[in-house]
Amino acid sequence: MITIQPHAIHSSISSTCFYEQIQNIEERPIDFYINKYSTSNYKISLSTETSKTSSSIRENSTEYNELLINAPWVKNFLQTSPHLDNVKLLLPYYSEINQWLFNKQFDLCNIFLGQLRIHELSDVLLVGLLRLTSSWKNELPAWPVVLDNAKKELLTRGYDSKILLRGLA
Repeated sequence: MITIQPHAIHSSISSTCFYEQIQNIEERPIDFYINKYSTSNYKISLSTETSKTSSSIRENSTEYNELLINAPWVKNFLQTSPHLDNVKLLLPYYSEINQWLFNKQFDLCNIFLGQLRIHELSDVLLVGLLRLTSSWKNELPAWPVVLDNAKKELLTRGYDSKILLRGLA
């Protein structure tokens, strides 16, 4: 995770304005911000910790790049997943996933499931993705891993995972 904090009390850029300007830091290389804004006014620190609402950059792999080439919508999905908590927001993504399954594109769906950060998913999305893909769980090696992690996450959030995930095991 990259944290950028105001270093000096009197900065030419307010912290709110600066935050708005770096919200899409994933879209630009870090040197863009270092060159554009004086580093004397900002302290940049790198950390391996991620927050629960983080949409930090996923591990760069051939599979992930293939997924983004074949399904560009995945990037937006992964970045907004903590806020996808109603049918209106989820329907376009569920339709895309359903299309993969209908067309037997299990490899793409499996890579997608492997990219999920369970702790970042909304409650509705967490259970919904498992239910959506459960009929094809034998074709998706990542599915049981997602299920196990979902059980743990739901318990952490104070839910009874046995009730919410009934019929999926």
